[in-house]
Amino acid sequence: MQEEKVENQVIDELVPKSKILACPQINPNLVGNITSISENKASMSFMISNEFITDSLGLAHSGFIYSAAAYLAQVAINNANTCILSSKSSFFTPCKVGEELFFEASAKFDNAKKREVFVEAFTREIKVFEAHFYILVTDEHILKMQQSELSKYQNKKSSK
Repeated sequence: MQEEKVENQVIDELVPKSKILACPQINPNLVGNITSISENKASMSFMISNEFITDSLGLAHSGFIYSAAAYLAQVAINNANTCILSSKSSFFTPCKVGEELFFEASAKFDNAKKREVFVEAFTREIKVFEAHFYILVTDEHILKMQQSELSKYQNKKSSK
């Protein structure tokens, strides 16, 4: 059993980064640590640290929680070429510095280009957040596709 210390917390069995295809260069200190991954499912832990607080009382900015959930939604699909199209989310309770959140994600529509992923976050058995993410899965990187389409458009425009 692998044990790793991460910012004053102990996490058992982190998933090796080499098994995570989605968002390969993302900083886990900003979005959490993947603790399990299987087909169409993933989970992670996320510690609310001082970098995420908004005021002197230690309130965490909800954008960091949303960002962590969005990352986990992509990991549940675990494809290198994913792009979030939209989402519907709800926050149920505020979070504060020092709390550890546990996220779970499950994806639907396994072979579709547009996937739906449901993500929930809990702390001390209290639901903090939930969201439905709608994610596009492409054959190549979205920015390469965009550049290719732009080049076609510019070539077509200059040939007129």
